[in-house]
Amino acid sequence: MVIRDDSGSAPCRGGSVSFYPETFQCALSEPEYDLLMPPAPALRPGISVVIPVKNRSHLLAQTLKSVREQTMPVDEIVVVDDGSTDDSAEVGRHAGATVIANNSGHAGPATARSLGLSRVSTQLACPLDSDDLLLPQAIEKLTEALARSPGAPFAFGRALLAAREADEWHPRGIVAPLDGEMENLPCSLYTRNFVPASSVVVRTRDILEAGGYPTWMDHNEDHYVWIQLARRGAPVHVPEVLTVARRHAGNRYDPVAVAAVAEITRVANDDPRLAPCIPDRLGVQVLDMATLAFRAHRRSDAMGVVWELLVRQRHRRRIVKSALYRWRTRRVSARQGNELWLSDSQLRGFLSTYE
Repeated sequence: MVIRDDSGSAPCRGGSVSFYPETFQCALSEPEYDLLMPPAPALRPGISVVIPVKNRSHLLAQTLKSVREQTMPVDEIVVVDDGSTDDSAEVGRHAGATVIANNSGHAGPATARSLGLSRVSTQLACPLDSDDLLLPQAIEKLTEALARSPGAPFAFGRALLAAREADEWHPRGIVAPLDGEMENLPCSLYTRNFVPASSVVVRTRDILEAGGYPTWMDHNEDHYVWIQLARRGAPVHVPEVLTVARRHAGNRYDPVAVAAVAEITRVANDDPRLAPCIPDRLGVQVLDMATLAFRAHRRSDAMGVVWELLVRQRHRRRIVKSALYRWRTRRVSARQGNELWLSDSQLRGFLSTYE
C-alpha cells in the first residue's frame, strides 16, 4: 500500500471546516492522504465480493452466509480486516475468504475497500458491508443487468433498511431512486445518494481507473465513488430490493460529519454539469444534518448547519424547496418499506433465517 502526501489540496479531514457561497471549498487544515490505486490489471471473467470489517465477527458471519447462498456463486471473497480485536479474520478464513489483515490499527473503511479492490482478480466486483445481507438472487440479477448494459460502469438494486429488535425484524425504509432521478444523472445522484452501499456490482476496471474509494473520507465514501462513476457513464438500475441494510447501534452513517459532506459538495467544482445542482444538494444536507443534530441534542450544530448551508446562501428558496422534497422522500421511503414488508412473505421468510 502506497501512501501519498500532497500538501496544498487536502480534503479537510478533521480540523476546521467552512462553506463558501460560490465554490463551497473547505478550510483546509492537514495534508491529503490517498491510497494510490494500481493500474487496472488483466482481469479474468467472474465476480468477487469485497468486505471491509472491524470487530463485527458475528455480523460478518451472517453476511458471509448470505454470500454463500447466492443463486450465482461468486469466484472469490476478499475480507479486509482493519485491525479487529475479535475473531473477524478467523470468521472470514473459515468461510473460504482471502483475508487481508491490517494489524497496525485503524486505516478506515475507505482504505480497506480500496485495498480489497486492488486484490480483486475478476472483471466484476460486489462491494459489501460487513453488516448487510444479500438476497439470494442479488448477484445474479445485478450481473445480468450489467451484461445487458455494456456502457454502464455499475448496476445497482434497492435495499430494505431493517433493524432486528427483540428477536424480530422491523422495516425502516427503502433506499432507491425516485421517479425521474435516473433520467437526471449525474446531478440527481450528486444531490442525494440513492445507491445502497451493498446493492451494487461494479466493473472492476472502471472503479480502479476512477481511483477507488476516497481514502481521506471517514464517512460517505460510497456516495463519493458512485458520483465519480456516474460521471463516467450512467449506471443501470434493477428496480427491486436485492439487499437488506441492517440498522443497528454500530452503524457509521453520520450526516453531521461535516468534512465528509463538504467533500461531496466540492465534487461540483470539477464538473460543470453538477454546479447547477448545488442548491438542491444543500437542501438535502440541511435537512439530514439538522434533523440528526436535533435528535442527538446537538442544537448548536443544527443551528450552525442552517446558518452555513441556508441563511448564508443566495438560492435560499431553492434550498428550502429541496429540503422539503427530501423530507417527503424520507416519508415515502418509510411507507414503501412497511408496504413491502407486509406484502412480501418471501422477504420475511428470508430474514427469519438470519440473526
